[in-house]
Amino acid sequence: MVVTNTVVLYGHYLQENCTKVASRDEYFTQSGGTIALNGDYRTTLAGKITIPTTLNGVTITTLGNFTGMKEVTHIFFLSDSKITTVADYAFSNIARDSIKLTAVYLPNSVTSIGDSAFDTVTSLKTVTLNDNITEIGDNAFRCVSPTGMQVEITALPASLKRLGMSAFQNAGANIKLTTLPNSLEVLGDYCLSSCPNVKISDFGMNGSVLSSIGQRAFSNAGSGNVGPTITEINIGSSVETIKSQAFNNYAKNTLTNAYFAKDATDPSSYGTTYEDMGLSGVTIGDLGT
Repeated sequence: MVVTNTVVLYGHYLQENCTKVASRDEYFTQSGGTIALNGDYRTTLAGKITIPTTLNGVTITTLGNFTGMKEVTHIFFLSDSKITTVADYAFSNIARDSIKLTAVYLPNSVTSIGDSAFDTVTSLKTVTLNDNITEIGDNAFRCVSPTGMQVEITALPASLKRLGMSAFQNAGANIKLTTLPNSLEVLGDYCLSSCPNVKISDFGMNGSVLSSIGQRAFSNAGSGNVGPTITEINIGSSVETIKSQAFNNYAKNTLTNAYFAKDATDPSSYGTTYEDMGLSGVTIGDLGT
């Protein structure tokens, strides 16, 4: 969705052609380039809101603390937004409060999503992750609720370099990934664990620069009923480290083979053993043989 300057939404207000801007200072606070929601309105502001590009004459570059909103449903940004960072805990709902936030349409200027930015925001159904994003932080879309997340993710940003620890841990069946971007360098510990429809076969292949696969990164993933059935994984030459139990119960009951670009007889080159990788009972072979 493209949000232009012709319609600006501030809480209950709708201003046509920007001729009336209803007390934007009243709803937001600004410190340097960071914007946050005025705490006085966390439980009363409702409906759709738009984040201004500037506030008090300062260009906004960081989306700060918007936690605790009860009635806001959608967050939009103007087409000339300069926001590059979604701050740590920006929308976090680890307290599992009853909130109504359904959609956050992040602008194309965003390059970083902070730690726990959307942690356990189970009401969220839509979030735009543009291809300029290079980092998704620790616990960014983790879920500590048994219901899992409603938001559907079918691809990671094409420029992503780091997927943080527990970034999507327990996020549930709507995380539907079959490939990783070639730009990705680090898969953090537990980053995609317990996401049943994460079904990735190739790691560090075909131009990928992936170097590290974290502890239990894919533990209990890959066994859902959406997407391909995983029978093998391929570990390319760029991968240097595979941490403990990275593939524990990955594609349980269907994964039968794992192929490695490095000498398959010597797993110590990855800093561990095949058993410790979580590949007990899986046939190990050299990639390309």
